[in-house]
Amino acid sequence: MNKVEVIDTDVLVVGGGGAGARAALDANEAGAKVTLAVKGDFGIAGFRGSGSSGGGRTSMFTYFVPGGKLAPEKEADAVFERIIQTGLGMANRRLSRILVDEAMQARAKLEKWGVIMNMMPFAGGRIAKMLVPMPGLANVIRGAGDIRVRERMTVTDLLVQDGACIGAIGVDEDRGELCLFRAAATILATGGGGQLFMHCFHPSCDTGDGYAMAYEAGAELVNMEFMHLNIGIVYPMVSLLPNGNWGLYPRVRNGTGEEFIHKYLPKGVTVEDCLKPKPQRTVFTTRDVSKYFEIAFVKETREGRANEHNALYLEPINPNTVPQWRFQTLSNRGVDWSKEVEINVACQTFNGGLRIDENAQTSVPGLYAVGETAAGPWGADRLGGLMHAFSHVFGVRAGKHA
Repeated sequence: MNKVEVIDTDVLVVGGGGAGARAALDANEAGAKVTLAVKGDFGIAGFRGSGSSGGGRTSMFTYFVPGGKLAPEKEADAVFERIIQTGLGMANRRLSRILVDEAMQARAKLEKWGVIMNMMPFAGGRIAKMLVPMPGLANVIRGAGDIRVRERMTVTDLLVQDGACIGAIGVDEDRGELCLFRAAATILATGGGGQLFMHCFHPSCDTGDGYAMAYEAGAELVNMEFMHLNIGIVYPMVSLLPNGNWGLYPRVRNGTGEEFIHKYLPKGVTVEDCLKPKPQRTVFTTRDVSKYFEIAFVKETREGRANEHNALYLEPINPNTVPQWRFQTLSNRGVDWSKEVEINVACQTFNGGLRIDENAQTSVPGLYAVGETAAGPWGADRLGGLMHAFSHVFGVRAGKHA
């Protein structure tokens, strides 16, 4: 590895998921020459460096929808207040306000590009979800003017001079050569760090390298102790469990066939008490007795009573309790609904990350962070489904400001 390729660019974007793609497009639209460095094959969501949550070939964009019983500005205020309340006093009010005020505008550009499908209402009609296929967004990138995509490029270090980020060092996996990126601005969109856990819903590229590189460069991290953990299917594939299944009060067994939840419950708390809140909120929380479910899972696994896949067993799921699209997707990915499902606690999302300002700039001049790499508006907790709206809103801001 003697040869070093040198690439000069106005903006270097590291990471090829929705946040990175959006930042690259808006930087290019603002007149910048952009280089997009992706660990894997660009446009294949859930495969190494190209997508979020490892869920397949789409990302879920959740956005505020006006037109309910309240005036549009009041609807936005209602969503804003929910974000603040969910953050338990630790949410960033300024970034939260930007998110709800600009989500619709970010969505409009996606519609213009023709990369939206399957819109559905969510959260009482104040918010809606839509699917944004990564291959479609990748095609928009490839059709843009001056965006150079470097696939299978692993960025390992940021370059800092006089306290400012001036680029990065990467390794071209195909050629085994070093690459020196000299950039006026660098945008990190490297996702979270789910692969640090035994089980996670993240693609294999989410190893926390963006956090580590930025920290070594002098950037400030915040709220890293806060994350979403969820019980999900961990073998033969990885996926969130359908919420409605918990409402059936299913039995859970360890690797030796024994029911175990009751062993970890305090006096006066039953397994049914723990399951009751689950259909409304599957994410681990310390705010109700459902927490004992995840605690029992972790302790039983640590004691060595999980199976050979480090999984526990959930009794067969009734397909009638699962939305048809979810049933078919999970069936296609290897779930046999007539048998016990192998489940465990898995990492879903990091709520913390790099501290950013309203333009997604970190505490290091010239270095930006978007998507799960950034702490964003979230505090101790966040509303489910808003991560992708955040990725696009602040992807726009980072791209334009960089």
